[in-house]
Amino acid sequence: MSTTTSRAAARAQQPREDPLAGWLSRARELWPYAACLLALFLAWPSGWAGLAPWWHLPLAIRDGAGLLTGAIASALVVGALVREPWPRFGIAAGVGGLSWLAMSPPAQPQHGRPVLATLLLAGLLVGLGLGALARRGVLGVSTALAVLAGVSPSSWPHTPVLAVAVALPFWLATRQRVAPTLLAVVRAVLAFLVARVLATAFAAGWAAGTKSGLAPVPDLAHRVGSATWNTMWHKGFDIGQTAMTTHTSWVWGGVVLAVWLVVARVVTRRGPRR
Repeated sequence: MSTTTSRAAARAQQPREDPLAGWLSRARELWPYAACLLALFLAWPSGWAGLAPWWHLPLAIRDGAGLLTGAIASALVVGALVREPWPRFGIAAGVGGLSWLAMSPPAQPQHGRPVLATLLLAGLLVGLGLGALARRGVLGVSTALAVLAGVSPSSWPHTPVLAVAVALPFWLATRQRVAPTLLAVVRAVLAFLVARVLATAFAAGWAAGTKSGLAPVPDLAHRVGSATWNTMWHKGFDIGQTAMTTHTSWVWGGVVLAVWLVVARVVTRRGPRR
């Protein structure tokens, strides 16, 4: 009798399992698989929606800039969501490869297909590298979203993504982190502007570099690189100023969203009343 009573008392003293904690634990276990599915679903529209029919690539020489920047945006999303290296590379390369095979590339001038393949591969590798920013925490996600909003040539609305990028640093805001939070917001805005300037300059450089026809990849890279640099040097400030003027309202929208994030953080971190 005493043994039974002591066991019952021991069970009563054991802490009850929190259902929310159990759900969170299961969600962490399932997230790597869900992230792969989400990356597979978002990879193509993140880069090329509106530039080509569904699951196709803009495989024309005149659209080479869109192919490169779209590949960067597509791989950035994959790199941000998927942590394991081989699934990450496999999804990014698989989406690009399947999109290439989904259509019969139109007839290209000499060196056309090697140039397009080089642009696609280079964009995927750069995008995967940039996607690693998002795996560094909230501030990394903010920077990655800002870059995505600036570099993607697709037709989905980029401005809400920029607003979220500006708001995310406030999730970590405290009285002791006023300066770091403001610096993180400035970093997100600068990341957006740099990405937008580079993407716009490369589009102009590509148009100028291919105007007189294609060449082998090294020669074409020199021509396009020179034209891109000239565009950045002479028009970079104007491009950035135009982008900032166009998206000012969404930057302020991000600040408003940041206020709600601060409120949500305070509410969620406040311990239960006893």
